[in-house]
Parts: sequence; structure tokens; C-alpha cells
Amino acid sequence: MDRTIERVADGFAFPEGPCFDAQGDLYVTQLASGWIARVRGGVVEQYVHTGEAPNGAVFSEDNLLWIAEAGTHQLLRYDGVELAEIAGECEGQPLRRPNDLVFAPDGSIYMTGPGGSIAPSRWASSTTPSAMARSRWRPAGCASPTASR
Repeated sequence: MDRTIERVADGFAFPEGPCFDAQGDLYVTQLASGWIARVRGGVVEQYVHTGEAPNGAVFSEDNLLWIAEAGTHQLLRYDGVELAEIAGECEGQPLRRPNDLVFAPDGSIYMTGPGGSIAPSRWASSTTPSAMARSRWRPAGCASPTASR
């Protein structure tokens, strides 16, 4: 099978967490700069600055950008205007280096926390912790049975 790799953009500061919005634009977290970049028509623009080190991102069904901010140890949500902290701790323990996140078919969000925290493995869309996991594993990736945008 012959495959061709095409470069769509470059110049990122430690790119991570690529995702697409409802319009098909590509977003890339930049772990080293604190920015999330948007790639539209081959043009890269700085979209939102999250604080320190955004590591993962995903869009929800309502086209809000959810961000795993590893540097400030937060789960963030960006609506195109306001950046909001959704969570920074779980059961009194701080999140440590949240990494990747994904939405499940029921709208729950799952995220990894490879920094060794007692991190939530699932939040309901209402942001109320609905299930918790404690583990010695340090997961660093997520997948969903349905394609995330």
C-alpha cells in the first residue's frame, strides 16, 4: 500500500493533542508555549493561551474546546471567548499533568493523568464527578468507540 504524508503546517512549539472543530479546522496544543494553534486553510494562528502547557484537547458536541492543561494541572473549557477552569482537583487531591481527553458516546469526558494523581477518569457533561479511578498506572492516551472530532 502506497501512502503519501502531507505536511499541512509547521513551526509549532512541541505539538500535542490535535483535534478538529465542527467546521473541520485543525487545532494543535503547544506544550512548550502555552498556546493552542488553529490551522485554517494552511494558515497557522495562535488561538488561545491556556496558561503554561496545554497537552490534550477535544471538541464537545456543542463545539466547545476542552483542554487538558498539564502545566497548571487543570481541566479547562474554551467557548471562543472565555477560558474556564472546570476542575483542578479530585477528592481533595490536585490533578497532576492531565494529558489526553476524549468524549464517550454518552457525553462523559475521560482524561488521563500520567503525573501520578488520583485523577478522575470520567466526568459527566455537567462537570460533576461521576466515576473515579485510582491506579498505579500512568496512562497517556485516550480513545473512544466513536470518532472524536
